Amino acid sequence: MEDETDIPVPKNENGYEKNINFLKRKGIKLIGITYSKAERHFFPTEEAYISEQEVFQRAQVLEKIIQNMGFETKLYPGDEKLFQNLSNDEPDLILNLVDTVRGLEFLGTCIPASLDLTQIPYTGSGMYSFVLSANKALMKEILIENDIPTPQYQLVKRVREPLSRRLRYPLITKLNNYNGGVGLTNDAVSENEKHLRNRLRYLFKTYKSPVIIEDFIIGRELSVIIVESDKKSAYIGEKIFRPTKKRKFNFCSFDATWMEDDAYYYEKFESPKDKRLKRKIVHYAKKAFDLLEMSDYAKFDVRISKTGKPYFIDCNPNPALGPAECDCAIGNITKMYGVPFKYILSRIFKNSLKTSKYNGFG
Repeated sequence: MEDETDIPVPKNENGYEKNINFLKRKGIKLIGITYSKAERHFFPTEEAYISEQEVFQRAQVLEKIIQNMGFETKLYPGDEKLFQNLSNDEPDLILNLVDTVRGLEFLGTCIPASLDLTQIPYTGSGMYSFVLSANKALMKEILIENDIPTPQYQLVKRVREPLSRRLRYPLITKLNNYNGGVGLTNDAVSENEKHLRNRLRYLFKTYKSPVIIEDFIIGRELSVIIVESDKKSAYIGEKIFRPTKKRKFNFCSFDATWMEDDAYYYEKFESPKDKRLKRKIVHYAKKAFDLLEMSDYAKFDVRISKTGKPYFIDCNPNPALGPAECDCAIGNITKMYGVPFKYILSRIFKNSLKTSKYNGFG
């Protein structure tokens, strides 16, 4: 198995400049940035709103970075007017940051679909991956069918639904159709049935969404970033959780992700004792990237059990894209490895054009 776990740092920014020159040779002048239009009334809770409202500010940060690359930019909210706006302006390339439309993740599939209809090249995954991202159970079944380890789970739609005998406490409950830690409160891990049923009652009443119940893997947690180009490269950051009384178990609850400034930090996952495990995780991540038809970049969350077995607990085809200043995993982790974010972004742009079906770019 090849060890391609690091993106080479471009010497004297040659790699970055080559990517920019490639874009300009392809006639790229105007880069549009689509972002989630987050209004409070679109979302069932303040949590769900908070997880999306940051996208506009991040889009503005990325706009300045792209302008400094030498390109024109324009921001587009992901709403019902997007198709017409894109048809009028005809941007050469789209940086897609949309996760939800009208607060719904499954409607986020409309954005890559609209871009496909307008035949504008865009970054990130297409409609198929978005559909899977909005249905965790379906995504898990694909992983299981292809021997990528994921925790035992059950999809439930009623509070009193009988539990599968395969499940073992502690169990964690997650919303099937939401991402970003929405609904994942600090007490999302249940150690008995009474607590579990109360959790289900709260989630069904609040979000009207099916719920995933899965074995909670006690152990370490990693974020695996895949960046696609001529070959797929991986960065792995281990989440180091700071001691707290807010959670009995260490995991990325909504508060740890959005509300607590110092809930955890990243360290490189590269100790000699983890070398074999690292190679296995990278192999699984690249395999999942292909199986789920992801494009350009992705993030995988992995738990490592006490026995050293990795379990893929989440697969995100369009994770929050931004530099470390925006506190995005991709920016934080690649920065640890000394790779400038502008190089990552230019690489994503180049790859999106090289793999595009439109305008002769493919």
